[in-house]
Amino acid sequence: MRIWLYYAGAGGGHKASVQAVAEEFLKQKSDAQFSWFDVGILAGAYSRRWFENGYAGLVHHLPWLYAFLYEASKLRPVMWLHNTLAEMLVGNALVRSLQTENPDLIVSSYFLVGPLVRALKKTGRAIPLVVIVTDPYSAPPIWFYYPELKYVVASAMVKKTALTRGVPEKNIVVVPQIIHGAPSRQKSVDKEGKIVLLVGGGNGFPGAEDVVNALVQSDVVAKIVVVCGTNEKLKKEIEAVTRQTKKQITVYGFVDFLPELIVKADVVIAKAGAGVVHEVLQQKKPLIISHFIWGQETGNKDFVVNNGLGFYEPQAKNIPALVQRCLYDADVLAKLEKACQEHLQKNGVSEVVTYLTSLTKGA
Repeated sequence: MRIWLYYAGAGGGHKASVQAVAEEFLKQKSDAQFSWFDVGILAGAYSRRWFENGYAGLVHHLPWLYAFLYEASKLRPVMWLHNTLAEMLVGNALVRSLQTENPDLIVSSYFLVGPLVRALKKTGRAIPLVVIVTDPYSAPPIWFYYPELKYVVASAMVKKTALTRGVPEKNIVVVPQIIHGAPSRQKSVDKEGKIVLLVGGGNGFPGAEDVVNALVQSDVVAKIVVVCGTNEKLKKEIEAVTRQTKKQITVYGFVDFLPELIVKADVVIAKAGAGVVHEVLQQKKPLIISHFIWGQETGNKDFVVNNGLGFYEPQAKNIPALVQRCLYDADVLAKLEKACQEHLQKNGVSEVVTYLTSLTKGA
């Protein structure tokens, strides 16, 4: 069985989802083979830098402009434009690949699937194309620009969005959110005393340095662990803080053992990315959201706060007191644990792969 996996490397969440799917496929069908298509790599080095740096720049430094563009992307002409531009950048590469390969299934965890749809039409191939929607609670309509495709979604809210955009109910499968990986045996941070973990997405998250400074200047007695992702600038800034304090701070760039860090943490301070949020809640850890991407991550933040699963505190100066409560207030910990237990979701990756396999007609 040959499976194409199509994703965008920027941010990390899209790739993590298809990686989890690939790992589960190998458990269920050991003969599965994969072709990996990162939109950024297909588009070329210049376009990739522009795309990834542009996304990070908007999210971190011009959030008002990102919010405007996010809202504009709900307009159908803008959706068409985005998909058309994506096809111009990567469409020919996908056509060439389809002419030399004959996959049994194509799985996308990226919303701009126009290049795939048009490549299939140009080559006359009838290959199942399934979109895994990685936004679990507030998916923008651009995900569902092609109602004829099949969609895997993680909540009734996203299913409603798909139906509103004309996707037939028979084309929508609702399964629990894919959780990206399990704790590894790789040695990371030693578990001695309390640990406060700060983690964003692949690009880190805005305001992390302010949060670290606030913790350093507070009475919080805990080891501080910061995961900066691919954000080298943030990593250097945090490392500069470590040299000016006696408090123990461990700084990582990109890591492949995040689940282990979450298991060892006593409190997690995070950006409201879907993957991180669900991994933290799966481990029933106190969660403080200090930042979210407007629109894209609003639903994740609201899900956590509205269900008593954690806190939203955008002011760095207020976070140390909240950390103290999460570390030592028995009532707070009991309420958080109860809420996590009530809303605990199993990892949906096994159900996703079982569904995907059913589409291949025994390939």
